Amino acid sequence: MNNIEITSNYYFRPWMMAASMLFLLFSIAFPLNGAFLTFVFTPLTGFILALCGFFQFAVICFSKELFEYNPQTKQYRKGIKLFDIRQGEWKAFDLSNASRIAFQKYEETINYNFGGIFHPHAEADIYELRLIRKDDTFESITNGSDLKSIAKMVTLGNVMSQTLGLPFYDYIRDMVSKRRVE
Repeated sequence: MNNIEITSNYYFRPWMMAASMLFLLFSIAFPLNGAFLTFVFTPLTGFILALCGFFQFAVICFSKELFEYNPQTKQYRKGIKLFDIRQGEWKAFDLSNASRIAFQKYEETINYNFGGIFHPHAEADIYELRLIRKDDTFESITNGSDLKSIAKMVTLGNVMSQTLGLPFYDYIRDMVSKRRVE
């Protein structure tokens, strides 16, 4: 059986992406200004500065959150995925006192106190796969809100229940098929 991988959300915040884009434009415009108007930069210096701007732009804008589960070893890793490069440490689940795996939904409400000119209040449905203990505490395995990651979370929950020997409770049955119909 292959590893189950869920990539969702960009790892960095949108304002970091915007700042990165501004730095990229600056790192291209500044050497061009120096090369053609004031002759301060050599072409090699300008190229290196532009390359540094492009590299950090690519890292910030294309990094995604990663969750990967290996059914053979029963280990998982949370980390970052950049193109096909995956970073993160493999860990085993702490199954002491574990009772079940559950797929649940909760609503998240955000009130912006900075930059909330257009949408000062936002609500989102977050779907989460949880490892629930016998004392009703839980550990969040992974969460997301896009349809692709939701379907993978249900698949992941089923595979984990088979490999770890725990029951799987889907509290949002048929949610994926209902969304496709709408």
